[in-house]
Amino acid sequence: MLESHRKFEEDISFIQSLSFNEFNEIIKRFRISTSSNLFVNLGMKNNSGKFYALGLLLSDQNIFTCQITYLKTGKEDGEKESLAFKGSLLKQLFCVYRYLAGKNSQSTKSKRASTDDYPREALWFAVVFAFLVHDYSTMWNLYIKCFPDRIEFSPDIVVENMKEPAESRIQYMKRKQSRLIRIFNFLKLVDIENLGLNRIYLAYNSHNEQPEIVLSSECFKIVLPNRNVSA
Repeated sequence: MLESHRKFEEDISFIQSLSFNEFNEIIKRFRISTSSNLFVNLGMKNNSGKFYALGLLLSDQNIFTCQITYLKTGKEDGEKESLAFKGSLLKQLFCVYRYLAGKNSQSTKSKRASTDDYPREALWFAVVFAFLVHDYSTMWNLYIKCFPDRIEFSPDIVVENMKEPAESRIQYMKRKQSRLIRIFNFLKLVDIENLGLNRIYLAYNSHNEQPEIVLSSECFKIVLPNRNVSA
């Protein structure tokens, strides 16, 4: 569907008739100064007027989705709720956060607790981080699983050596998707240096349970623990 997958951000989008309602809404909401060549300056469009795949990601015509599975019993074969979030990457970002925030403190145990199941700041930056480091060149969608005791964010990060540590994989994606990261920073959604990862850990600073990055040869997961599972 795209001309190549080696340099995803620089591929020419197979869809050129793009709209940016959500993008423009964020510009207005945060009162961000713009220029007449904004899309070119941000690397979403080339000087010939052709949109890159990066422009497609941020457009209302984005082909990627974010899939959330809410496992009510905690078991893969148990009762579950599955949703697919569509539209601009930015629209998905806010819709996914609102969905997860809406589920916060809804478990039976947490109703007796004085805190949310998940720190809201950690929840927000985990969502942002997952959207930023997910490798869209794989053509896979982003997956999030909600269990009673945790939320697992599973961005697809593919490196040549899948035994690389987490920091190396993150740095690889920061280089590969540097334009997307700069745009999120331009839109005041994330710090360009750490991508919000430090904010996730800081939000759990006063709690026994800590966020975790789970690595294997097949996956990269950010796991947020439910603070109220034993409340």
